[in-house]
Amino acid sequence: MLKKLIERLDSGLHIIAGSCCKPEEILSLRAFQDGGIPMERGVGTIVPETEALHVYAAFQDSDIGNTATENNTKTWLTGDVFECFIQLNGSGDYYEFHVTPEGITLQLHLPPIERFRTIPFEQEICEAGLSAQTRKHPERNLWCGELVIPFRGIGLTPESVSGTRFAICRYNYNKKWSEPEISSTGVFPGGTFHCPSQWHLIQI
Repeated sequence: MLKKLIERLDSGLHIIAGSCCKPEEILSLRAFQDGGIPMERGVGTIVPETEALHVYAAFQDSDIGNTATENNTKTWLTGDVFECFIQLNGSGDYYEFHVTPEGITLQLHLPPIERFRTIPFEQEICEAGLSAQTRKHPERNLWCGELVIPFRGIGLTPESVSGTRFAICRYNYNKKWSEPEISSTGVFPGGTFHCPSQWHLIQI
């Protein structure tokens, strides 16, 4: 799957995703607030397997790196990061998963959006059984990753995958920029990824 993503990235195609997405549909990341094409593009997809969700992404990146050294720290503040948000069909609570180019991960179980930021970060950390793999190709200005989210870790079943909400997101830092470039497969005019109603629905 990563090979397909890299080929799509290299092709320059920028395909805007709809609200409903089929498994393995390759989604282009967009500037997260206005939907424009990022300076450094990315693509991602979600693939339900028998017992886990596999989330893949590939990113153009001229300055790859994140200084985080421990899992379950605030990785979005310390450098490049690949993020995925998951909300089960009919649930108010949701999950947030990260991996840095160096393979440092973050797992959060978050309350319904009405209670957003009412719980300390440390109490949102969870153990959902996430595993992750990343590859860095600085000679190509490229890094990519895979998140594997076990169904049992988030209460998902093969029968309940359809209707699950998700978004694939990215923080892209560069020493030449004053602020990170933030992009996502969705658009969030309110300035936050934490808006499940604007995520994609897996359609099977």
